[in-house]
Amino acid sequence: MKRLMIQAFILNTILIAVAWPDKLWRDLGIGMIYIQQDWQDGKANPDTLVVHEDMDLDSPVIAEYIFNPPYDYQFQSEHADTANLLEFGYETQGFPFHEMTADSNWVRIIFGIKNGTFQDGWVQTDLKKRNFFFWRESLLKSVLYFDNNVKIRSAHRYNTPDRDNSHYGFYDGDGPNGNKVEFDLEPGTSSEKYNYIMHPIRTEGRWMEVRVVTPSDYCDQPANPKVKVLWIKFLDERGRPMVWYYTRGC
Repeated sequence: MKRLMIQAFILNTILIAVAWPDKLWRDLGIGMIYIQQDWQDGKANPDTLVVHEDMDLDSPVIAEYIFNPPYDYQFQSEHADTANLLEFGYETQGFPFHEMTADSNWVRIIFGIKNGTFQDGWVQTDLKKRNFFFWRESLLKSVLYFDNNVKIRSAHRYNTPDRDNSHYGFYDGDGPNGNKVEFDLEPGTSSEKYNYIMHPIRTEGRWMEVRVVTPSDYCDQPANPKVKVLWIKFLDERGRPMVWYYTRGC
């Protein structure tokens, strides 16, 4: 979605409102971790996602993400000017992670930015209180579009000398062995260059077979859409998403 998320945070003990700045690219990691809100009878328990310097509960705490039901979320850290929070579902947010231990007990999350540099730390994956997922699995469950259509981007892929523009395109055949092909998409509105949607079918590594529909049939039923099954690169070389989805539906 193109809605700019505004959230209340505590940074360096000062309560401020933070909006994600357009000039900074967000690193989406290889997956997400978030607080499991166990709502019962309209109530949920407070919880805190604690970020440690190392994979040790006795190591220094470098950030905290605090949930006070029903709607109060606060982020506290002296190591970040901006939190790297991401809304990945309807009013559901969490932190990207880019490493997980072999026993799945710890993940290294990208919790914020300090002076233009991404900051990371370790979070214990207590399955009673935490949920996590990998993009390689979760993106199969959503309808998709290429993420250069929105302001959600991975830091290392934009404005860098080694950017590979071939990420954004359609391929025929068997994905990795296919050839790049042209598929004319219907023009979009002033905010979206093209009007289309991609329905996932299956994946092979960082490739995905999709059913492309233009104009999009996600929220409306176009009279005469063009439909074609093609392949795309849905993850980059580091496992970051090259596509995105509508987190709040139509």
